[in-house]
Amino acid sequence: MTPASVPLVLAVVGHRDPIPTELPRLRHDLRHDLQALMAALPHTPLLMLNGLASGMDSEAAEVFLELCGRRPDGPRHQLVAALPKLPASYRQDFNPGAERERLERLLGACTAVLHPGNCPGLRGVAPAGQELPSPECYGQQGVFLVRHAFLVLAFNNGVETMEVGGTAQTVAMQKGEVHPLFLTVEEVIAALEPGALIEYNTPRFKNQLPAGISQPRRSYWLQARPCRELTDLLAIPSRIERFNQAFPTPASGRRAWVVRRCLAEALEVQELWAAMGVPFDAADLLQSRMHPDLHWVRTLLRARRLQLLCQPLGAAAPTPQAWEVAHQWLLAQRDDLDRTCERQSRRHRRLRQGLVVLGVAALAASLLGWGWITLGCLAVAMALLGSQGQGRDRAERRRDQLRRCLRAYEQALFTAADAPLRQHRLRCALEAVGRDTLGELNDWVSAQL
Repeated sequence: MTPASVPLVLAVVGHRDPIPTELPRLRHDLRHDLQALMAALPHTPLLMLNGLASGMDSEAAEVFLELCGRRPDGPRHQLVAALPKLPASYRQDFNPGAERERLERLLGACTAVLHPGNCPGLRGVAPAGQELPSPECYGQQGVFLVRHAFLVLAFNNGVETMEVGGTAQTVAMQKGEVHPLFLTVEEVIAALEPGALIEYNTPRFKNQLPAGISQPRRSYWLQARPCRELTDLLAIPSRIERFNQAFPTPASGRRAWVVRRCLAEALEVQELWAAMGVPFDAADLLQSRMHPDLHWVRTLLRARRLQLLCQPLGAAAPTPQAWEVAHQWLLAQRDDLDRTCERQSRRHRRLRQGLVVLGVAALAASLLGWGWITLGCLAVAMALLGSQGQGRDRAERRRDQLRRCLRAYEQALFTAADAPLRQHRLRCALEAVGRDTLGELNDWVSAQL
């Protein structure tokens, strides 16, 4: 177990008013599924995103903490709070006494506490340091949970309440459905990677089902497709488990090699961006819609970014040494592109020599009246010239762009440390290089797969 182990991200949504007599069953079923996950993924930590609301959020958090305490030698599982409001404002949603004391106890057990004040994904369109009004803040919280979690644990009675930010809206998003009260672009765009869902039948005081209507004790979903059992949801988690066991993943073949390179380069960009405070997600720029082999890569990238945001949360601004590390990475990228361009140039020179031979052969075939050989030689020559020329031109354009970004970075790096907007300019240059790297990676993957 290494510190770099990437977690499987879970998220909890549920009703605040479950019928108390149902709690033992619900806790038992959740405990059973969490234990099954831990057994199936022994090298993969679980990271539970939880809003810690009264009711099923708090119940699920307590079950999770109880199981984590029993496994001191296993992966470092984490409970991370994802609050819809600023902490001081959120506390007002809890009754003084036992209810608020429970919240404080759970907050103290969290590895990190994310909220609109320190997490743009929970702030949404609200100004920095502020929160969205209710109920929009709960809708934004649901978007954040679905965006980052592969598996959503939903304690739901199946009744559509038509409430913004309600459990039913989050369930719809996780299934890839459009809820009637959608508020964000993310809810309209189809999910880019398959998400899993476990729905626990949770009777509640509000909006009770009519008598005589029965529901299964719990149900498993992979997006909108029902599944029979938990193991049917573990295709992507199993890939993350193999990554945590050993990297590169022991697999052979061209497709496996393409995926490994894609993961390595995208993860490198994500790590650098997170360390330098670039507020973007590499997974958003890795276009895997046409390549199912890469779905798990995007899931892993999102989990790693969330992990980096939480460890440690609210870290100080990057140090001068950190900016220099990024500078060295840029220089290494430039040197690698210089070598690539040189290789392309050598290939182009050899190709031109080969074209001379083909030209002589085509001329000889023409003189002998072998027209079909002449046409064949000319077709091969044009195809080779076109492909090699495009590859060389693309590498040279990337090198020129990278040199431009490097100049911009060095201009900012070598100014006074207290110069206005210095760090903003440094991040802009790093973001530009990362975007260019991921764009080129997308083109390469599409060509290979």
